[in-house]
Amino acid sequence: MDYIFIGSGEFAAHTLAFLNPSPTTVITKPDRMGGRGMKTVLPSPVKTVAKVKGVTVMEVQNVQELKTLLEEHTSMPVVLTDFGMIIPQELLAIPAYGIWNIHPSLLPQYRGSSPLQSAILNGDTTTGVTIIQIDAQVDHGPILAQQTVTITTEETSQTLSTKLAQTGAVLMNQLLIYPQKTVDQAQKQDHTQATYTKRLTKEDGYVAIEKLRPYLLPILTKYHLLHILPPDAGIAPIQEEKLRNMVRALIPWPGVWTKTKNNEVIKIMLNGVKIRGKAYLLYNREH
Repeated sequence: MDYIFIGSGEFAAHTLAFLNPSPTTVITKPDRMGGRGMKTVLPSPVKTVAKVKGVTVMEVQNVQELKTLLEEHTSMPVVLTDFGMIIPQELLAIPAYGIWNIHPSLLPQYRGSSPLQSAILNGDTTTGVTIIQIDAQVDHGPILAQQTVTITTEETSQTLSTKLAQTGAVLMNQLLIYPQKTVDQAQKQDHTQATYTKRLTKEDGYVAIEKLRPYLLPILTKYHLLHILPPDAGIAPIQEEKLRNMVRALIPWPGVWTKTKNNEVIKIMLNGVKIRGKAYLLYNREH
């Protein structure tokens, strides 16, 4: 089975790891500089997995380079996920079967860049994976396959990402057997039911310390750190379920965080806090 896989990020890397058989060629973004002092060459997560699997890797920096590669493989199915590059409409018609996208939600719900985080933030108990044929609008194309996945009460964005990637890969393995039949059976989305997510920023993890007071008190009392709390202003605390959902959803970035009265950052973890890089644990996962 010959096909092309396009991706760069962690979700794409997890998906590639579960694809069996592996793609003929992987297209990803070039290595970048990172690490301390920006002196380390960092391959994309997808490139790292592809090398382990022994798959040929092609790197593209822009749309024109991607177009050239697609034109060299017009007869192959093309799978794309977590690539981080907008695909112009003119490229969508190059592959014989279009370009197929693995999206980690039950489309048309949670279109956009943070679907799995949004599902956890909203306290959903289920989500899923949808494979679509990409069209000119974001997450808008016809559905090729879809499968529901359970969100457990202990799920984080990291564990859910792996679970959804595996589900998406298994679905894709089935669709690639008969690509023309897959395209012929595509179903239009109900666009009236669409919901949207946004690109996360660091500020999405911020909670005013006054709203965290009852959750911080046991830890700060235990470790003699009460002096970093501002005076009690009588502000209603954030609901415990909402806070826990935020912590689960925003791991590892941007995380849930606040600031002390002296503007020191406190990071809120599932079972404690981190101050000045040191973790203070409260051995009760409900706080």
